[in-house]
Amino acid sequence: MADERTDQEKMEGRRNAGLYNLTECDALKTLAATYGISNDSNYGSTVEGAMDTIYIPALRSDVKTKNLNSGEDQDLVKDSILGSRQGGKFLSGHISEYAITEEATKVIHQSLISVKVSDVLGLIDYSGDVSESYKDKYLAELINSENEKDKEIAKQIIGTYMEKLTGDSAADALKQRSKNLVGGLERVLNPESIN
Repeated sequence: MADERTDQEKMEGRRNAGLYNLTECDALKTLAATYGISNDSNYGSTVEGAMDTIYIPALRSDVKTKNLNSGEDQDLVKDSILGSRQGGKFLSGHISEYAITEEATKVIHQSLISVKVSDVLGLIDYSGDVSESYKDKYLAELINSENEKDKEIAKQIIGTYMEKLTGDSAADALKQRSKNLVGGLERVLNPESIN
């Protein structure tokens, strides 16, 4: 019984850290969305170009996440750079933008797996009916289930979250790009307004 409670406490601790990553880490979500857009040719060069308006600020910010096992703070960019070192040797590593965004996506995926179905449905503003047998299940339980339907439902929930995150970020980037265009015109037409 004590082991069961300990396992439940561990799952809740992972859930809390996962929820933090999914709700409080805007830079993490932006980096993961950037990765998704860069790997989906349906978005095109206009969206890719617009992503810089939100991607660069996200990359510059502290991308602090919670470790799912310990709940401790992690710095995604710093940890990616230090993790790329060859044999731990100072200044021997190299990391790309792509690798950082890929790591952000992994953190998002692991965070999704650590939370409950109802948590993710709330994050994507789903308001439809949900079977009671799924509502309070952890996505990890569905993914590790022997039941293929459970696994497919988990994949669909994760895929929907990622698609919504990517689409919302693309829309935000395009809006920001439009604002920047208008701001650029104002700087040309009224240079005194800059001061």
